Amino acid sequence: MDQLNMKATALIAYMYNRYVIDPAGLDQIAPPYRKTVKTGVLAMQNNFVSTNLEENIPARSRGDTSYVVEKGDIFAVCLRDPNNGDRVDLEANTLTFVMIHELTHSFTPTYGHDQAFWNNFKFVLSEA
Repeated sequence: MDQLNMKATALIAYMYNRYVIDPAGLDQIAPPYRKTVKTGVLAMQNNFVSTNLEENIPARSRGDTSYVVEKGDIFAVCLRDPNNGDRVDLEANTLTFVMIHELTHSFTPTYGHDQAFWNNFKFVLSEA
């Protein structure tokens, strides 16, 4: 969990410095998308709190593996592989991908997996 926290914090800091602190960073973004990027990065910066990151056990959450509550009140990530005796999944790339997916929910103002979410997810992944 500490590694996911460090990766999430580093990604948010990188994007914050690139697109909020350095206004020239937004020049690389297509004009219609600049406001979305800046607003999304600020939302991630404001909504991700390390103490809100927790391990999820799917049996306790109606089968959901990972989720975000209210854009950041809880970031729950499943670390265990149900196909391997619920042992901790050591595949760092998979867990990082899941964490970026959940961070994108705080980046995106809408809820769920609409087209805006998928566009933003693609962008956040490209920044990771």
